[in-house]
Amino acid sequence: MASELKPCPFCGGAAKLLTYRICEDAMGASVKCTSCQVSTTEFEDAYAPTADAIAAWNTRPAPAATDTGLETVEVQRLTRSCHDWLTIPPSKAAEYRSKGNIVRELCDRSQDEELLAAKDAELRDALVDVRKYILRSEAAQKELHSEKEARVGWMKIATQEQKRANKAEADNAAQAARIKELEAELLSVRNWIDTEPVPAVKALEAKLAAAEKALEPFADISDLIAAETEGMAETDELVLHFHDYEFAKWPVSLFRKARAVLGGKPSC
Repeated sequence: MASELKPCPFCGGAAKLLTYRICEDAMGASVKCTSCQVSTTEFEDAYAPTADAIAAWNTRPAPAATDTGLETVEVQRLTRSCHDWLTIPPSKAAEYRSKGNIVRELCDRSQDEELLAAKDAELRDALVDVRKYILRSEAAQKELHSEKEARVGWMKIATQEQKRANKAEADNAAQAARIKELEAELLSVRNWIDTEPVPAVKALEAKLAAAEKALEPFADISDLIAAETEGMAETDELVLHFHDYEFAKWPVSLFRKARAVLGGKPSC
């Protein structure tokens, strides 16, 4: 089981698996470096969790990409005490890494500055692109907002026009219904007039006939009065005498109107 353990990632020393009982129902396990005493977290379980401890110890971070475009000028490894860096030949870097040592590669500052400058330029270009994208997004949002407001406005206008159209349609329907009612009433009145003459009309016609009959004896007198009053003004008065007694006075206009009613020739 211990042969499965990789060397210490810090000093390259050998590792040891430790198992122990924590309580009556739980076991513990961890891996510890025999040189620098670095250890994993303690794993607890009802059974000895050795597999978890071994997996945690053997897990290593993925190596970083080495194709940086920089020229390595020096290679160093971390000492077992984890306090100092020792220079090693570049050809030994892979060997030390395989043993679990921490190895770093150094480059010239000028190269580093050039790389950082190039990265800064890339970041600035990316930032410009991001700003352009933000501006385009804001413009698109404003345009979308304007279109939405315009659509809401047109919807309000359409709703108002629809209400007006519905009201006009309702008014036209009510007017058409009222016209039909009036036409029905008019037809009813016409039918009533054609089939049943009004009794009052008959009574008036009878009274008129009786009046004309009663005035027939005075037709000759009206002709005489017309001859006597010919040439007189409407406001002139006609005096009637009875046994040399002045009986009454009437304006000539009254006699002329009476003669017209009796069927004589009007004076006007």
